[in-house]
Amino acid sequence: MKIRRKIGVRAAVKYSGGVEIYRLSTGFLLNFLLAYLFTKEDFGLIAILLVIGEIFFSISNMGMGEALIQRSYLNRRYLNAAFWGNFVIAFVGFFILIFCAHYIAAFFNSERMVWPLRGYACIFLIRILGIVPNAWCEKNFRFDIIAKLSFIAITLRIVTVLLCAWKGLGINSIVFGDLIYHIIISLGIYLFVTFRPRLKYFNFQSFTELFQFGNKLLIANLFAITSQKADVFIIGKFVSTIKLGVYSFAYMLTITIPSLVNNIVQKVFFPRFSLIKDDKKILCQEYLKITEFIAYVSLPVSVGIWCVVDIFLTIFYGNKWDEAVYLIKILCFYSITNSLGGVLWGQVLKALGMSSLVLKMTFLQVIALVLTVSIGVVCNGIIGVAYAMVIYGVIFRLVYQAIINRKIFMNMFDYLKTIYLPITYNVILFLLLQLEKSVICANVNILWIQFSLLLFLGFVDYVLILFLFNKKILNMMRILLK
Repeated sequence: MKIRRKIGVRAAVKYSGGVEIYRLSTGFLLNFLLAYLFTKEDFGLIAILLVIGEIFFSISNMGMGEALIQRSYLNRRYLNAAFWGNFVIAFVGFFILIFCAHYIAAFFNSERMVWPLRGYACIFLIRILGIVPNAWCEKNFRFDIIAKLSFIAITLRIVTVLLCAWKGLGINSIVFGDLIYHIIISLGIYLFVTFRPRLKYFNFQSFTELFQFGNKLLIANLFAITSQKADVFIIGKFVSTIKLGVYSFAYMLTITIPSLVNNIVQKVFFPRFSLIKDDKKILCQEYLKITEFIAYVSLPVSVGIWCVVDIFLTIFYGNKWDEAVYLIKILCFYSITNSLGGVLWGQVLKALGMSSLVLKMTFLQVIALVLTVSIGVVCNGIIGVAYAMVIYGVIFRLVYQAIINRKIFMNMFDYLKTIYLPITYNVILFLLLQLEKSVICANVNILWIQFSLLLFLGFVDYVLILFLFNKKILNMMRILLK
């Protein structure tokens, strides 16, 4: 497959960042509007639907995208082996999900999920067609192609979801929107690349080579989804879909912006780590530099959310989501654990070809999270789950960091030194915002003015803190925004 030109890491960050910022802002707007149109139960059902869709997609993907990116050399035999292997498994999975939709819906005591699940069977069959060309673009740093398609797909998805929701289609609105999105992303990319699947080029040996790397990532991805979304399944099954809706809404508001940074890092720096994997010293330096940058960008978001969430929800939702305020404040601490390098461990190990270790570590995640979330549910419902997520996040951040340290010849002191200043500056930011909030709330009675002032002061406070103590990071942010 030929492609015209590569772009640099900085350009890749800009393209991926632009897409994720657009996805974040429009997604937030979409969820803001759907909060009026959908019930709490709708939010819970959507959370379950999306997780099940991701599980079936991961099975069909088989880790082939990562396997293609990780390889030093590719030809049409490898590309066709990955495509046809994915397609056969996706075709089988399509019929399984169609048949099992009724049983899955019965497990969660909601017959409303049957047809949305069958709709998602069609979506992941389409989605699988774009894995190979998308992996090729990522490997060659052609994030500009992916970005252009994503802007179009995101826009049309939002329009479709809103129109369908306005017409009263409920959770089916999400299905139609995602169908439009993946048609554009998975089929539109063929307009920009020369690859066309040819069955005659399928080579079983090439497929076996890719699958030897991808099979471990397949299981690791399934474990990762389970570990990340065990709370969704446990709350949906053992509490209620209404409580799951409240929890999902809180989780969405807390994690959305930090996830923006994490998504950019994962898309851009896995290929980057793959290129420098043989030089452990450079890999270590890059890891610490990226960890520090993520902390400086993501931590103030969590601090800001904690300080203004009560005012924000009252302004825009009245008392409909009051139950989510305390949940959001707890989950901010879980978000912080991800902002301290939690997203990088898997990217480094995959780049080093250690897919077996990724599998073992992810399996450990699954067991630990299921246990902690189950204990949380029994102790105090969704509040207990939120506390369990924080405990889980803190423990595994340190455990996984210790493992990464051994693989790239880094010591824990280097890591702690890297995150020390970002944490310190954000503690200062938190104290300033709390002081300013108390003064503003005592003297201003109009909520939207309180909210606007706190946003403005929070931004100014953080810029001043960086200007006084760390101009280097401030300049780096300024350069990336250009």
